[in-house]
This record gives sequence, structure tokens and C-alpha cells, in this order.
Amino acid sequence: MAPRSENEKHYQDPMTKSRKPFPSLKDTHSKYLSVIIPAYKEVDR
Repeated sequence: MAPRSENEKHYQDPMTKSRKPFPSLKDTHSKYLSVIIPAYKEVDR
């Protein structure tokens, strides 16, 4: 795996304009996400 530069390890928070590190995949989650995918041609049935 290629090493990441500092720009790839951080993002700019649009609210505070400060640089913050990206979270790790090993960190505990902070949000739950539900995705609802309709059935194929659901409207036509």
C-alpha cells in the first residue's frame, strides 16, 4: 500500500474551517444508517 500524504489524512471542517483527521475504520461508529431500496419496477406493480 502506498503511504498517504498529510492532505489525504485530514479534511477541512466547513463549520469551523479547521483541519480534522479522518476517523479510522476501527473507531466506534457515531451514526446509524438505514438504506431503503425499492423493488425493481415497484411503481408498475
